[in-house]
Amino acid sequence: TAVILWIAYVIIQVLYLFRQKKRLHLLLYLLIFGVCFWGLNAGWSAYKQRQNVLPVYYSNVSVPMTHFIMMGLNQETYGAYLTEDALYTESFLTTQDKMEANMPVIRQRLGQMLSEGTYLNFLYNKLNRVYCEGDFFWGKEGNFASFDYENGHTFIKSIYYPEGSRHGIYLYVTQGIWVAALLLATGGWNSKMREDCTLAHLTIIGITLFLLIFEMRSRYLIPFLPIFSAAAVFGLEGYVTMKEIRRKTL
Repeated sequence: TAVILWIAYVIIQVLYLFRQKKRLHLLLYLLIFGVCFWGLNAGWSAYKQRQNVLPVYYSNVSVPMTHFIMMGLNQETYGAYLTEDALYTESFLTTQDKMEANMPVIRQRLGQMLSEGTYLNFLYNKLNRVYCEGDFFWGKEGNFASFDYENGHTFIKSIYYPEGSRHGIYLYVTQGIWVAALLLATGGWNSKMREDCTLAHLTIIGITLFLLIFEMRSRYLIPFLPIFSAAAVFGLEGYVTMKEIRRKTL
């Protein structure tokens, strides 16, 4: 998901240059980007094969992207983690075997939803589960954390820890902030959006599409919270500007 921001940036630059009819600049920009992308990718691949900091002994048994697409199409959890899917993929040894095992399941699940006319409803429920939680699934998955409620700052823990007696306060506050941020983020949409505002919105669209295709969890949005915050600020600015324009026209 780290490249989504850069993809959005390249798309915006291409569109802005095309809109300004700077065809030569556009071709030069695409050429430079292509060379840089290929160079960095080739350099990183060469480094991974030769580095000894973290030796990779079994690169041919890694989990392929098809696994996460397959899991993202399961209707039992609406595309969230499913143990049965994880065990199914792990039952095959090599990456190629895993890909060949995943593809029939992907075609079967997608084909079934399309034939039954339930695919759009599936995407709606999946999107709802991505954006519905202001706490981003905090404390609801995994058994790797232990919570000591009796020692230290017990009052703060009672609010923040998942089983705390005042945890409802935390949930209401975070949900309120999240809903407000999402509503404000819609305020910057207009035909004269600045480049930075467009970048924020396009990045949000990108991560949304990514989570609709692959395995999803609301916590996967956490690295993009600065982008959502920026979009909310741009939206607030847009609402204020609209209010001032209306005031002047009255």
